[in-house]
Amino acid sequence: MFVGWVKLHRETLEKAIWKCSTSEQKVIFITIIMLANHKHNQWIWKGQKFECQPGQFITSLKSLADSAEVSIKNVRTALLKFEKLEFLANESASGGRMITVLNWDRYQNNLDEGGKPPGKGPAKDRQTDGKASAPIKEGKKDKNDKNEINILIDGFNEITGRDFR
Repeated sequence: MFVGWVKLHRETLEKAIWKCSTSEQKVIFITIIMLANHKHNQWIWKGQKFECQPGQFITSLKSLADSAEVSIKNVRTALLKFEKLEFLANESASGGRMITVLNWDRYQNNLDEGGKPPGKGPAKDRQTDGKASAPIKEGKKDKNDKNEINILIDGFNEITGRDFR
């Protein structure tokens, strides 16, 4: 069972992997992104215990074709194209096929929309150690009171818990 979500960046629409792919290849592309491990995971591969890294997974052509609901021929063609476009690395063995999505961290790690790690906003938004925060100005308090009124749902304020009915 699969749990969670993956990021699919809008810039993908401008990349060759999207523009030069058939409809079936696009489905395979998205399926590969969804099947890739998002964290370390252990498998038996080539008869030995193997730890898959984020962005990797072990599969077979048939399993990938079944997941994407396309033919095995479509999967083979897509994997060759995706390797040429440097989207993935593909290694096959008798025990399966390991697919590695290249640059997985670049697209899937915990970055905000601006490409920066969370909590790394502008310096003015962070408080430095050992310094007291600036006092709240009256104008801001009035603005906050206005926002509080906008959050009323059926006469009940979710923030303060006050009932205004």
